[in-house]
Amino acid sequence: MAAPAAENPIRPQAIRAHMNFLADDLLEGREAGTRGYDIAAKYVAAQFATLGLEHGAGNGSYFQNVPLRKSTLLAESARLTIETRSGRKTYAEGQGVVIYPSLKETDQALQASVVFAGFGVVAPEFGLDAYADLDVKGRIVALLAGPPPGIPMEAAAHYASQKARTALSRGALGILLIYTPAREALFAFDRLRSTIGATVSWIGPDGQPREGTDSSAYVGIINMTTAKELFASAPRSLDEVVTEANTRSPKGFPLDARISLTRRSTHEASVSANVLGLLPGSDPALSRQIVVISTHLDHVGIGKPVNGDAIYNGALDNAVGVASTIEVARALVEGSPRPKRTILFAAVTAEEKGLIGSDYFAHHPSVSKDRIVANVNFDGALALFDFADIVAYGAEHSTLGQSVEQVADQMGLLLSPDPYPNRGTFTGSDHYSFVQRGVPAIFLLQGVGKQADGRLGKDVWDSWMSTHYHQPSDDMKQAIDFGACAKFAEVYRRLLLQVANATDAPRWYAGDLFGERFAPDAPKAPRR
Repeated sequence: MAAPAAENPIRPQAIRAHMNFLADDLLEGREAGTRGYDIAAKYVAAQFATLGLEHGAGNGSYFQNVPLRKSTLLAESARLTIETRSGRKTYAEGQGVVIYPSLKETDQALQASVVFAGFGVVAPEFGLDAYADLDVKGRIVALLAGPPPGIPMEAAAHYASQKARTALSRGALGILLIYTPAREALFAFDRLRSTIGATVSWIGPDGQPREGTDSSAYVGIINMTTAKELFASAPRSLDEVVTEANTRSPKGFPLDARISLTRRSTHEASVSANVLGLLPGSDPALSRQIVVISTHLDHVGIGKPVNGDAIYNGALDNAVGVASTIEVARALVEGSPRPKRTILFAAVTAEEKGLIGSDYFAHHPSVSKDRIVANVNFDGALALFDFADIVAYGAEHSTLGQSVEQVADQMGLLLSPDPYPNRGTFTGSDHYSFVQRGVPAIFLLQGVGKQADGRLGKDVWDSWMSTHYHQPSDDMKQAIDFGACAKFAEVYRRLLLQVANATDAPRWYAGDLFGERFAPDAPKAPRR
């Protein structure tokens, strides 16, 4: 087991102890809105109280309650019919199509003609407009899943995440995603059903799901075999379109097809808490500014048994992040001097449901929004070996990247480029909720280069993702290197100190897509 540096105050055994509790079967996978999650939330709050962190929820407690609506598809009711000149074919849920539930309607029947709109991305900065010369009003839009090629991947991931909103703004009735071979290579279509059978949103004061999160916009996702039926009478074949999509965004066109959808959904209300603790800053002026460290407390709960095990414990996704954040908090509380800026420790709910808890906090912060100057996100750690490098998602967008460089240099770590540029990782974790509210944010992963034992970190990541990610085997029986856990937590401790003690708060770089779009009036830093 790799030992942390001698000056490292992070305790491997403490991280292990927290993980042992958080990833125990007792908590039943910590799914948001369940008893197991509530136990985990109370545990984290107790740790914050023991450390002396102040209540961070703005209501005299550590708990910011997030009102949730869970929508579950009644699979036996769901049918998708595709009708072309070549014939009519009906697909049951799970038979070449994954049908979404609706967060707004319990019973729905939908019929409309179909328009193909490429990747469905409108990105004027990059000369893309998937809807140019297309009339989609009152129609269903068929889109290729994933981000378009040819533009920076973090920008591509952002635009891909806006597909539903973009289509609806042009009058579309719904969206049907085509699961291409490129997406299949990243995550098997057959595994999608377990991730989409239920959908969650936070509920606003009007009793409605947050705008932009309603899955009613999505008809479903179809595999290539089903999609070929959709393109049976099209002016271009699906294979031709998908081949073109490997290098550029194909132009859209109307399809000679109609779709009929029937589905029933059940709705269930619940409340799940973000756990928030404050460490007040020591500087009379800078303490007004707040650095948020976020880490998601939830996992996916109880699911389909694998080798007789139905509890998805989420040890490395993300009990390790929560355990490490608690230990980082302890080290900062006991350290001297205290950080100059205030630090808010946020263990958020429902990340696995679509960044729900962090998005709720970003829209309803428990502190004044103008006080939040940065977000540092801790989502998972592949602590199976002593790592020699780290990946910093978001480093090129703001001066937070310079802070990461300084910490990496202090610890003798290399900075590696994104090893998975096609996954859209930048939009896939809680930091993105802060980005969309104009807050500079960063998210770290470790271990993609060559390690001390000769293995490539990327090989270990690939193996873990294909074997343990969102599986019951992500538990404490894994060969976890707790020294590596402590080393990675030390990266975060130093990064928080670097940001909290800097003379200037983090700033977006001038001309950066996210800074210009989400914080146009904020002061910018010249790009290096």
